[in-house]
Amino acid sequence: MSEQGALPAPRRRFFLFLAVALLLLGAVAGGVACRKASRQAALHRETLRQGLLGVTRIRVWGAGIRTGSGFCGCAVVPKPERVFFETRDATEIRDLIDRIHPRRYLELDPQVSTCGTVTLEFLRGEEPVFWIHKMGRDLRSSKGIIPVTTDSAAEIEAWLDQREVRQSIQAAVLRQSDLK
Repeated sequence: MSEQGALPAPRRRFFLFLAVALLLLGAVAGGVACRKASRQAALHRETLRQGLLGVTRIRVWGAGIRTGSGFCGCAVVPKPERVFFETRDATEIRDLIDRIHPRRYLELDPQVSTCGTVTLEFLRGEEPVFWIHKMGRDLRSSKGIIPVTTDSAAEIEAWLDQREVRQSIQAAVLRQSDLK
């Protein structure tokens, strides 16, 4: 040892090797995680593509999440559940579909456990083929949870706001409560 406290050359090389090995291990683990997150987002994009292919109509229900042939009853919406907006306009349909962007993730955020008030039903002709339910940040769907970007969630809300869907649901809830 030339200076007091300095490590001998073999030990310095060992610690340098250890540091490089740990750095490489971290880079590999990070790469694997990024690949997994990208693969999950790609799977959700494909699920959406297949579910929304050939859609010719959208119904926006003031309703809880779909359950079998009906809706969850816990949502604060007018009963019976009803359609508050419907379109067959291809431009409007494409506009909504283009706003749905799955996000990359490793672990899903904790999910909201109560129903939202809007379910979007996608149809081919008269046949319902796919639905999504706005509930917290992510979407629930007929194919499972679809994690979406924060921008996507905001854009879907903007699409609903442009059609005054939530305002119509709230007005109907108030009218119904006044009748009781």
